[in-house]
Amino acid sequence: MVTYRAAKEEEVEACIELQCMVFRPGQADAPARYRSYVREDPTYRLGQTRIAVTGNRIVGHLRVWDRKLAIRGQTITAGGVGSLLTHPDYREQGIASGLLSDSERYFQEVGYDIGLLFSIIGTPYYSSRGWTPIPVSTFELDIGDVSRRRRAITRDLRQENDLAEVMRLHAKCSSNYTCPEVRDEAYWMTGPARYRSVFPKVGIEREGRVSGYVNLDVVNGSVWIVECCGDGEDVYADLADVV
Repeated sequence: MVTYRAAKEEEVEACIELQCMVFRPGQADAPARYRSYVREDPTYRLGQTRIAVTGNRIVGHLRVWDRKLAIRGQTITAGGVGSLLTHPDYREQGIASGLLSDSERYFQEVGYDIGLLFSIIGTPYYSSRGWTPIPVSTFELDIGDVSRRRRAITRDLRQENDLAEVMRLHAKCSSNYTCPEVRDEAYWMTGPARYRSVFPKVGIEREGRVSGYVNLDVVNGSVWIVECCGDGEDVYADLADVV
């Protein structure tokens, strides 16, 4: 028999070990990463760690994240789903579905306005569970010769010096979006933000002020643009040159 519930304090370390085994086996920094998701997140509450237990063994895990979204001038609270997993020895038994159902009950108990998650495995599974898929648009381009003369200075960004400008740029750009995430200072500076590389590393400067930033990863020889923000359309041309 499988029981679904919130984790107890003494079970948190076992949950961390399970995430390391499933998601990042053999990675030395994995325990610190998943521990930071609990210990260094100011919004974390113990009830946000949902587990599946059979006997005395934790066989499934799901983490709920607090997120704030802005919709038409109002702020709503979202429960984000993350780190959903089943122990390899207990798969194909409906445990993941049970954890999702448990998290949905938790959403109602806490009073979240909406639940959300991001998936790289495709949407059929979550659609079958009653979740509504919203595709994220992507684009691909080849980088040719850069012949345009860049008008901005490229430099590394530092949290201690540039946080206010990065927050300003993100707030300005996201004000045009539907349902953007509301990011306070803690969002950019906590342990989870550090491990997820939320704060951008590269920015461009015009007239002594940060006018744009780009956050990117290099994966298998390709550049993945995670996020970019700029003060105007011409700033994005400079950001493209940086990339």
